Amino acid sequence: MGIKSVLLPAIVIFLGYLLQGHVIPYLHRSYHLMGFSRTRSQLPPEGSCAEAHQDKFLGCEDIQIYKKEKGTTYMFAVCLAEYENRWRTMSDLRAIDKENRPVPTPAGDKIWRWRLETDEVVELELPGFAEGGDERAWHGFDFVESADGTLSFYIINHKVSGDTVEKFTHKPDARNHILTHLATFPLPENGIGKHPNDVYAYPHPTGKDIFYVTSEHKYDTGVMRTIEDYTRRPWAHLAYYSSETGWKIVKSGLASANGLAGTKPANGGPARIYLSELLGGNIIILEHRPGAAGEVREIQTVPLDFLPDNPRLSPDEKDLYIAGHVTPLQTSQHIHKPESVSSGSAVARIALSQTGSDFFGGRDEYTSTPVVEEIFVDVEGKLMNASSTSVFWDKLPPVGVAEEEVEGEEVVGDLFVTGLTGRGILRCREFDISEGPTDGMKFSY
Repeated sequence: MGIKSVLLPAIVIFLGYLLQGHVIPYLHRSYHLMGFSRTRSQLPPEGSCAEAHQDKFLGCEDIQIYKKEKGTTYMFAVCLAEYENRWRTMSDLRAIDKENRPVPTPAGDKIWRWRLETDEVVELELPGFAEGGDERAWHGFDFVESADGTLSFYIINHKVSGDTVEKFTHKPDARNHILTHLATFPLPENGIGKHPNDVYAYPHPTGKDIFYVTSEHKYDTGVMRTIEDYTRRPWAHLAYYSSETGWKIVKSGLASANGLAGTKPANGGPARIYLSELLGGNIIILEHRPGAAGEVREIQTVPLDFLPDNPRLSPDEKDLYIAGHVTPLQTSQHIHKPESVSSGSAVARIALSQTGSDFFGGRDEYTSTPVVEEIFVDVEGKLMNASSTSVFWDKLPPVGVAEEEVEGEEVVGDLFVTGLTGRGILRCREFDISEGPTDGMKFSY
């Protein structure tokens, strides 16, 4: 038997294995993530959605809801001061030429507080903190609440001199419009957190600074950056910081680690972290274990049918809302030419009771892939372009506050969606999520 008669069949078998086991699934997944299978939108009733406060909110990267007490709900938003600042949050554009900046330098980005019951919007003041765009270019943020109601904010800041996490404190009150700057945490120069995008802050009972930061890419520009993007390479990572450990990588092998959200245990116990793997099209569920010094445990990977940007928990931490991009090729063009190119948006919801072992009564050896409900899909960008974050306000009192008896299972509130380029925050009033999505809006793998 000649070597050719042995080698040729082996090569054919190997190529067949690659084709069936890797190439075809990869192409199939890419086809869906790029939006080529999308044929129609799924929008709320006409007239129920409108862009709120277009004169204030511009290109808001991130929003979060805080329920202070019954009748007092605040939304916090980090937004652009001028659209020229958008390039500062795009890691490839930041790396091209730090000196090729707009002259004069634009104003620094803004932090807004919106009381939803009264529609009052105020810009929070940052006394003593630099005002220019070179020193104040916000990205993702998170906050933790102390026993006295003080909020500690951790915000990604893309300074020209280097990326940082900035810590501020704020006592939410109608008369208090001040964010007090407490600390700056520079990202290390060894590549950890090289391209920071979002942050999750863990509420340590003693007030220690403990947080996670996503790093969305490995390469800045050039051929390797193009390969990383267009072949969806898993070269990004999740970083961890505490005063005891300093900076460390706790999870690598991620295809563009993007948004972060997580539970806020009041007693210093374990927490669930929800990480959006943008180019992978997944939500990765992790567990923070207080005694493991940032060594996260992976719970589950939930596949989506679009590129997820930022995940956000409902105020009761029962549901996860994920905003993202259903036409990503147009999204890239839209960011550079927002007035002439539209970009699709989507919002999905996952009932967290279906994730991990929770669905099977807490037995770790069993997991279930949850149903992903697409509750808002705007393929043409009619209502929203390049959606980055979505939150749902159920209008119920905070957990632990006495409330009136609610009849039936109806869950109606306001859905908020923000985009990378939009003026205003899209507010869809009386949005009913109790019956789930309409036909064509629910899928599972």
